[in-house]
Amino acid sequence: MTRQSKEEVMKLHIYCSHDIHINLNDEWNEVEVVANIMIYCRIKITEKFAPLMIKFQYFKDGRPYNASDMVLFLSTQNKQPNTDNHQIRLIRPEHLIHGERIFNKKFETQYLYLGLFSEEGCTLKVHLHFNVEMEKRFLKKQQEKEAEIDNDSSDGNKMSQSRKLAKRRQFIQNEIAEASTNPFYKKLIFKNYRELQVKRAKPNNVAVQNSIYSDQEKTISELGQFSLSQLKSQISQFSAAKELNDRKINDRIKDKNQRILETQERREAFNLSKLKNKIQNIQRKQIDVIPLVSKNQ
Repeated sequence: MTRQSKEEVMKLHIYCSHDIHINLNDEWNEVEVVANIMIYCRIKITEKFAPLMIKFQYFKDGRPYNASDMVLFLSTQNKQPNTDNHQIRLIRPEHLIHGERIFNKKFETQYLYLGLFSEEGCTLKVHLHFNVEMEKRFLKKQQEKEAEIDNDSSDGNKMSQSRKLAKRRQFIQNEIAEASTNPFYKKLIFKNYRELQVKRAKPNNVAVQNSIYSDQEKTISELGQFSLSQLKSQISQFSAAKELNDRKINDRIKDKNQRILETQERREAFNLSKLKNKIQNIQRKQIDVIPLVSKNQ
């Protein structure tokens, strides 16, 4: 089958299909961009962690291709991004990063939509790489905790009760320290806490689940106390700063009023002195005029 016939089949498929989107679900995806036809793709980003890095490679007839006429439109709101309705427009991108502003947080939208257009057409390879490091860290810690509790339960006679409590207390403190510096980790703790609420109702591994549930309750309680104390501290700092600022403003107002008063007093004294001089000049002129009048008489 020639390339022209392949393009005709692709056009027919695009026009006849109810779902015009090509789902990019794999780490590596291949998309046939038909000449002069807008190709729509979508990437499922719900329950994934930002950022998402996307790399693009261009081929034609099995060889690397320049694809200088390739235009890419992106949107999380419009399902068919195009020239008139898009959030981002790129010319032959080699890579892009989506979600930098919400680093280590979950995407709030379900899909990232792509619109691809090329006058010449080409084969596009799309590589997707999500951020999974934080979730891996969280799951690893939970697995280590469960394994630790299992070991403590099996060696119940070998480890004293005080030592068990000390280890659990240290674990909770570590979780609080991590959550206080990383809001994303705090959300994961609450998410795991809700999942444990569901699991706690099951009869399997009751002792282990109850222990984890109890630790999570303590963690959440201490996190709440930590957040409250942190909020009180911020309010106290704000009040002190506001009081200092008000004091500085009042001092400036007093200083300004004092300068205005001094200026008015100097002006009044100057005017009074000027008035006295005028009166004295008038009196001198009157004294000089009286002898002349008497001589004439």
